[in-house]
Amino acid sequence: MSGTGPLDGALSPRDSLRDPLSTPARSPRVTIGISVYNAAETLPLTLRSVFCQTFADWELLLVDDGSTDESVEIMRSVKDARVRVFVDGEHKTTAPRANEIDLLARGSLVARMDADDIMHPDRLKKQVDYLQAHPEVDVVGTAMYSINPAQQIQGWRSINQRPASEFAAGMRVPVIHGTVVARTAWFIRNRYDESAYARRCEDAELWFRTYGTSVVRSLSEPLLFVTEDVRNTMRKLRSSNKGRLKIMFLGKGEVRKKQLSVRLALAAAICLKMAFYELCWAVGARQYLIDRRNQRLDTAQAAAAAHTLEEVLRCPVPGLDPAAR
Repeated sequence: MSGTGPLDGALSPRDSLRDPLSTPARSPRVTIGISVYNAAETLPLTLRSVFCQTFADWELLLVDDGSTDESVEIMRSVKDARVRVFVDGEHKTTAPRANEIDLLARGSLVARMDADDIMHPDRLKKQVDYLQAHPEVDVVGTAMYSINPAQQIQGWRSINQRPASEFAAGMRVPVIHGTVVARTAWFIRNRYDESAYARRCEDAELWFRTYGTSVVRSLSEPLLFVTEDVRNTMRKLRSSNKGRLKIMFLGKGEVRKKQLSVRLALAAAICLKMAFYELCWAVGARQYLIDRRNQRLDTAQAAAAAHTLEEVLRCPVPGLDPAAR
């Protein structure tokens, strides 16, 4: 990383594609931040979706989280002045890396996504336009398409209702985390909880903690393709919901300051929900755990989504594709 700044020594400048100190004459509007951990199989598709954006005033921060596969080689292969790569060889997990990205960001907005997500070409344009038109809004997400590891569309999902109470905010997040674009200053004021208790539920902890003090909105249009693998579904559900229970009763996080009655009610509801998930898993209704969260697309919608996804997956990446410039 840079020789000066808030994360001195965390990452080495020799591990970036270009010197992070060489600040461009004009900062980009959006910083796309991606933490990468052993994502060599999916990262090229994610990168194609970045270069397919109709909004071009972005920088891309690729922060490696101790990958042992070819992820770092893929990141370093990209040849574009808007891309910065950081490698320190450590495995810190999601929350610390997200906080690093926020401090490294040159853009006034930060766009979240994972290293197996694929952006719709208009994602950044529509979210930037929305935040420009609504200065009172801190965070804006979108609806999403659910795809399987073979890039087949499984349905779509949105969040149409804002939480009406702290209990509702604790049960259901107000925005799909991977779709979020937020003001960088907001992220810096509202850092992710890096404690072990919040691991695997960093986003839920953030939204629950900031309920009532931040303005969060979500667009109804699906603008991100999110990979959901039935083989990993139960593991993720178990770890995220166990994390929710931990942050409410263990450690010293801000969530522990919420009213005890609210936390106890949430704990009971989460335990009931997990019992239902375990029952579905035990009887073999595994795909159902994904399908129940998604809405079906009609024939025309499915065809349009598949066409867009195919278009993105053909988008060239300079350096990754030798013929691209």
